[in-house]
Amino acid sequence: MVSVILFILKIIGFALLALLGLLLLCLLILLFSPFKYRAFARGVYGSEKKEYEARVRASWLFHLVSLKAEASEQELRGRLRVLGMTLWQAGEPERPEKKKKKRSRLKNSRPAAKEPVRKPEPVKEEARTGAEEERKRAEEPLIIQEAGEKRARPGLSELLKRAAKKLFYAARAFCGKIKGILKNGRPFLDFLNDAENREAFSFLLSEGKRLLLRVLPRKLSGTVRFDLEDPASVGKALIFLSFLYPVIGDRVQITPLFENENHLEGELSLEGRIRAVSLLIIGIRVFFDQRVRKLLRRGQKLRRGAGRSL
Repeated sequence: MVSVILFILKIIGFALLALLGLLLLCLLILLFSPFKYRAFARGVYGSEKKEYEARVRASWLFHLVSLKAEASEQELRGRLRVLGMTLWQAGEPERPEKKKKKRSRLKNSRPAAKEPVRKPEPVKEEARTGAEEERKRAEEPLIIQEAGEKRARPGLSELLKRAAKKLFYAARAFCGKIKGILKNGRPFLDFLNDAENREAFSFLLSEGKRLLLRVLPRKLSGTVRFDLEDPASVGKALIFLSFLYPVIGDRVQITPLFENENHLEGELSLEGRIRAVSLLIIGIRVFFDQRVRKLLRRGQKLRRGAGRSL
């Protein structure tokens, strides 16, 4: 009897181990299976020509989850499939055109007989004048009502008084907020200048860079040509795009035209992959870091103090 019980317990143990192993295998597949994505876009936007085209492809878990989408100025087509089931679909999928069979005999094509066009009968003058009189009678109460509403509207002086009152209350509330911010300016500066807080900020910055490296596309290429009516605006746009140089580098060629007209054209293609295990490791590092925990607690205290003063 004891041997039978031990045999049953042994089977149950092996079954539990097999179940745990299967769950661990599924977890590892979810963590290490990459989420792959590809995208391509091309377009022209100008005063004479406006057109664009974009394609997106994404897959996960060995194409068990897949997304395909295409967009243009005419239509949008797309489909999201999970385990072979379509969860979302837009537009009609592309179907190959069937070749028409050649017919051995041609049908006699005769032009269809045109039906005689009937001219509208002239409306009698008496009926027209009667309809106009009925329309005028129906519009008279509406005209009287609109005139009464116009008389009931407040005058210009009353509107100016109301606007001045609203501006006064808004300015008083704004001044109160500014006063509270100036009062709490010293604690805020102390919070930023604290040595431990600086260490936490630098740690978050380094982890954020690592996260961007895991998420941003590995392959990126394209060309962009643009122009604006104001040459000064072109210079400002170039200054803004210079901040993206650490991300795009020399892989995307950006060319200003300086022809004093609104114009944008180019094409861009990218490809990348994201693994959940990389994001999980970064999240665990940030969550269990003591410097970040202290920073969050101090930030909550500072917020509560600023809220009471405001």
